[in-house]
Amino acid sequence: MKTILKVFIGCFLFFIIAGVSCGVFIGGVADKVDKTEVKTNDGKTKKIEKAETLTKENYDKIAQGDALSGEGGTPKEEVIKLLGKPDSSSESKVGDYSAEYLAWTSVKNGVSITVTITNDKVSSKSYSKL
Repeated sequence: MKTILKVFIGCFLFFIIAGVSCGVFIGGVADKVDKTEVKTNDGKTKKIEKAETLTKENYDKIAQGDALSGEGGTPKEEVIKLLGKPDSSSESKVGDYSAEYLAWTSVKNGVSITVTITNDKVSSKSYSKL
């Protein structure tokens, strides 16, 4: 029964992440400024080019935890420090299970990163480059 639940949730998450990614691209991202806000070590916020934060190197620093609990995954706060403020986010709830979906897109370097957060930790992630 747990295996069926994991497969169902995995498929559900895949379609949600794919939908968020498509929505970010289709939703007029090209018209937005390709910048994001990041916190510096001294606690200040500054705007930088998304192309500087949305890299494969930063994506690889994000640990993916357990698909149902997020255990072992990178905390949400660390992900936002690495990638900056997400371009879009949404939350979904199925029974007792809830997840938050975060998406970043850089038109300049053609990168899209999506992350699913469960219990404040990364439970799935995806990276695509056009």
